[in-house]
This record gives sequence, structure tokens and C-alpha cells, in this order.
Amino acid sequence: MKKKKRVINVLVAGHSQSGKSSLISAICGVFPDSLDYELAHGTTISLKVIQFELKNQNILLNFLDSPGHADFKGGIALGLEFTDLLVLVVSGSEGFQARTYWLFENATLRNIPIIIAATKMDLRNVNLDKIKFESKKLANRIIPTIETSVKKNFGIEELVQKISLYVKIRDKTNSELSFIILGFNLKKGIGEVLNVGIISGKIETNWLTEKIKVRHIFSLGGVQLEY
Repeated sequence: MKKKKRVINVLVAGHSQSGKSSLISAICGVFPDSLDYELAHGTTISLKVIQFELKNQNILLNFLDSPGHADFKGGIALGLEFTDLLVLVVSGSEGFQARTYWLFENATLRNIPIIIAATKMDLRNVNLDKIKFESKKLANRIIPTIETSVKKNFGIEELVQKISLYVKIRDKTNSELSFIILGFNLKKGIGEVLNVGIISGKIETNWLTEKIKVRHIFSLGGVQLEY
């Protein structure tokens, strides 16, 4: 009997321009930003989910790429509601910034585990000790901190393996359906497509709610699923 994949929902978040999307791209091989505005301005404005399998460990990582700019913090709040783990992306040269502090405090309030990914560590003006000092001051404990560089390709594998330790046991399939809508888009020939994260229970009928009718269910990869 094929073992069911173990799943980890991972919110990747940090201050704007800290390197979140580039870090996900280095791990998954897919750059998450796809909207015209995002590509033109080099910043994420909507929450996206990118999947990555650790086949040898039978683990599925759902990376939630979140906006860094304060104008789009609604997407970050959604991610915090759904995630099992926060990968807090901190630029090695910039250190903790306004959005970094906000994320750290909100994740701590929700008892969400935190891993710090110190990015751009190939630059000359990085200060890892300052990042570690700030995190310890906020949490009064040592937070796992991984040095990474997308440009020089180091620390990526170490970060993934650290993330893999946070597998969460999921045994709520028989519970009442509870879900969160992470986003939506329009699919040609289909109509409006909701990106839904199921917290507990499972979809068994044609109605997600009294007002939302389900016509098709797709995997994140676009494969139509039976239900």
C-alpha cells in the first residue's frame, strides 16, 4: 500500500526585496511571480502556493510565497492562518526591518515555529551576528538561522532539510470541513478558480458553502481530481 505523503505548509515571508521569491525559485526551480505588475516591479503582490516534493522522505512541501510590501499584508495574514512553519527571510545586508519584526511577533503570538533564512550572504556587507542577536532578543531563545545565497547556490539544501523536520501529523479528515481561500484567478473555459487550503475535513459534495458550488477540483499542477 502506497504511503500517504506527509505535508508541510511553509509560509515564506519577509520584508520587501529580501529575496523570498528568488529563494523559492532556487528550491523549486519555478519563479513564483507571474503577474505583469510583479514581473515589472520585482515584487510579489499576491499569495501563491508552489509545491516541492522530497521523494526520498515522502514529504510534500507547500511553499506559500507572500507579499513583502505593507500594502499587500492581507496575503501575509492569510498565510499565517494556514501555515505550519514560517521561513522568515532576512537580507544579510539589511537585517531586521519593519515587516520582519511584524512577522516575527505575529508568528510568535500564533505559536508558529520560525526558521530564519539569511539571504544574499555572498555580499560583503552582511552581518549574521546582528540578525541572530535581534531574533534572540525578540524570542529569548535561539532561532534556527540558515545562511543562504541564491547567486552562489549555498545553504539551499541545508534550509530544505531543516524545513523537513517540521512535518505535522494530519488526522482531521473525518472532522467538519474547514478551509481558507488563499486566492483566486480566472481559468479559460472553466471560470473562476479558487485556491483553497483545507484545514480539516474533506470535500464530498458539489457545494463548498451554501453560496459556492464546486464544478471541478484541480491539483496545484492543473490535474483534474475526482471527489
